[in-house]
Amino acid sequence: MDSQYSPVCVEAGAAPRHSHDQHGNYPLHAALQRLRHFQITSKYTDESPLEPLVQDLLDAGADPTVRDSRGNTALHYLADNGLAEQWYGDGARALCAHFCDHGVDVNARNDLGCTALEILMDDPGEIDKQRWSYHFAEQRKVPSIQEVHREVFGMFDKASGWWTEQDGKGRTLLHLVARHATDKATFRTKYLLAKGVDPSVKDNEGRTAGDVATQSNNQAVIELLGQTER
Repeated sequence: MDSQYSPVCVEAGAAPRHSHDQHGNYPLHAALQRLRHFQITSKYTDESPLEPLVQDLLDAGADPTVRDSRGNTALHYLADNGLAEQWYGDGARALCAHFCDHGVDVNARNDLGCTALEILMDDPGEIDKQRWSYHFAEQRKVPSIQEVHREVFGMFDKASGWWTEQDGKGRTLLHLVARHATDKATFRTKYLLAKGVDPSVKDNEGRTAGDVATQSNNQAVIELLGQTER
């Protein structure tokens, strides 16, 4: 997408603070959806980053706190778009900081009962794999997993994010992390334990995070949780 279309989109979405489509979605949500589907801009193409389009809408008066028809805030969209990935995540993290600073509720639950943090933690790593392939081709310098997560978690922490909350299925954030054996699981588990998330909490099916990690063969999490029981 060429950046020349950004002002046109803003103009076409007149009164972006108040206008929505027949599905109850606003231009801001449409831009965030597009960001989700077109994640990568490459030096090998003439595409421009889509994050400025979101910023243009905000500058034009779009309400940063507005929810879509399914109860999602802007943070739900960003959490589902590789917010804590090492590759190509700088723009999304800058937007996240903007939304947090402008009053978007980091603990808001959508119609499925999910917070942005829960979506972020329940990450199978597919976006990570896709972005890594682009990074490998372009050899960009990237921050470490720890650096990225300290930045993202710091935003949620500053905005009073719920770290020990359970979802509608009785799961803690540890349960969600334990589901996925990714490179991020170790740091996330250590962070959540430091934030006071209780690994002995059982979900509605009677499973602890350790049980979930065992079912998922998530060895890093199994080992870390095992250390807390010694």
